[in-house]
Order: sequence, then structure tokens, then C-alpha cells
Amino acid sequence: MSRIVGHCLAVTLFASTATAWAADPAAESLFEEAMTLMQQGQFADACPKLRASQKIEPKSGTLMVLASCHEQEGKIATAWAEYKEAVGLARSEGRQDYADKATALATGIAPKLSRLRLEPAAGAAPAAMAITIDGAAVDGAALGTALPVDPGEHLVQASAPGRISWSNKVLVGPAADLQTVQIPELAVDPRATQAQPSKAATVQAPAAPVADAEPTEAAVAPWAWVVGSIGVACVVTSVVLRVDQSSASSSIDDRCGSARDACPLDYDFQPDRSREQRDFGLFVGLGAAGLAGIGAAVVGIATSLASPASHTAAQPWQLAPLVGRDLGGVAVSGAY
Repeated sequence: MSRIVGHCLAVTLFASTATAWAADPAAESLFEEAMTLMQQGQFADACPKLRASQKIEPKSGTLMVLASCHEQEGKIATAWAEYKEAVGLARSEGRQDYADKATALATGIAPKLSRLRLEPAAGAAPAAMAITIDGAAVDGAALGTALPVDPGEHLVQASAPGRISWSNKVLVGPAADLQTVQIPELAVDPRATQAQPSKAATVQAPAAPVADAEPTEAAVAPWAWVVGSIGVACVVTSVVLRVDQSSASSSIDDRCGSARDACPLDYDFQPDRSREQRDFGLFVGLGAAGLAGIGAAVVGIATSLASPASHTAAQPWQLAPLVGRDLGGVAVSGAY
């Protein structure tokens, strides 16, 4: 308890100044409640209140007290990052004394940092992977680097288009522990390979021969089977994209909250947001094109089976892709 009290006394100057600067009543009230809880050693309850006060009214003094709270809670990496952030914030406020103090505090706990290193296996294709630690994206350039993390259990996940996702839990100890996680090559997902649409630009069916005599039963036009197959492939692909878009949305919501207004400082949500928007646009476009293709194929098959007359030779059926920014489709031309 004496160590806790001593640490609280060390941040009293910043606490009192932060309160003096507070202009928002809600921020000040939250800060005062947090200080009372810290003095009682209730850091798990105090830290969220300090974070809320800092969100309402960002101040370097409040941020240093929050870092101190996390340090006492055992979240050394979080505290270290907050001390480092407080340096820049203090300088923008013109408080070089605060900047110097935050620098000294960050330097003091740096030797205690525990770290987690991610090592991709040979052939793992890290450039195509999306790797996260507890839902936070890890930049490809950071692979192989010992990253500061708070002590405790962490979830490492890896995913890539057309691959089966992988995950692993790792326990990182306190007091400068170092853990290494090997990320294997992701196995190919057979469902994704089956969902790839045909890339043929134009498919031409042979011209129907001229009938010498009236046939006894009608044959289904070849274009109907081709258009129907492409339509099914488009629908399957749109479903895969919708699943991937849902995964990107969940990653952002898990890190930033349902309102997406509480993203951690070390989390760049732009890659997941771009992936979310891209997948949704392709899902809508391919889904619409696929349903249109299936509908056209059904009409063509029904028409062919209902008509006993043979089609005379005419312009061959041709399929040409329609490409737009977010939508795709197929154009059918010919005579019957």
C-alpha cells in the first residue's frame, strides 16, 4: 500500500493542474472520482473514468495520470504508450515541464516492457495476410519485431483471401517477458476456389443448324446454360465477399465500439474500412448481376422447352461482360 500511495503522490502535481485546467464539468467530475479511487487503490475502476475524462477534454496532465493508473494496474505497455503520447500533447500545450516529466516516466518503465514477436513461416505470404493481435491490425513491416504488449493472454489471428483463417492464444508474462509466435502458411480454402467466376470475355455458341424437317421436341438454347452458370458463379462470389465484409466490420467494431468513436491510438482502422466498403460494393454488384443471369437462363430454358419449333440459323449467341465501377454483369446478343 505504501508503494501505491507514493506513486499517487508523484502524480499529484499533474492531477491538480489537470483539474485546474478542466473547463468541462463532466470531465472534471470524472477526474475527481478517479483520483479518489486511485487513492483507495481501486485502479481497475479509476482508469476508465480517467479515460472518459481525457476523451471529453484532452489534457497532458490527465493523460499522465491515466498512464500512472494503468502502470499501477500492471498494464505497462499501455502506460508506456500513454506517457509517450503525453510528451507530444504537453509540447502542443506549451508545457515543456510536463513533456520532460512524461519522457522521464516513459524511460523509467521501458525496461519493464514485455513484448510479443510474430514470425511468419516460410511461404506464409505475409503481404496477402491480415494479422491481428487482440483484434488490432499488425502492419506487415512489424512482423519479426518484438512489439510491446501488456502482460496476460493475447489472441493472434491471421487470415487471407481464399485461405482458412488461423488463430493462437499466447500468454505473455510480466517483467520484460518475450514470447514468439510462429504464423504458419494458411491452408487453401476449397470453398473459395469453387466460387471463382469464369474470366472468359466472350463465349460464342455455334449457330443452330437449319432444320430440314419439323423436330418432334425442342432443344434448350446453349446460351441459357452459359448465362445460368455465370449467374450462379457471381452469386456464390458475392456471398463470399459479404462474409469477408462482415469480418472487416466486426474487426472495426471490436476495436472502436459499435459507434466507432473509441479507436485505440495504435489502431489504424483505414485498411479494414476500405476492405469493408470494397467488399460491400462488389457484393451488391455481383449479386445483382448473378440474379439477373439466373433469371434470364430460367426464361430461356422455359421458352425453349415450351416451343416445338426449331430455331433457324441466325446470328450466333454471344456473351459480353459489362464492367462498371462497382457493378458487373453480362450482355447477351443473338437471334432465335
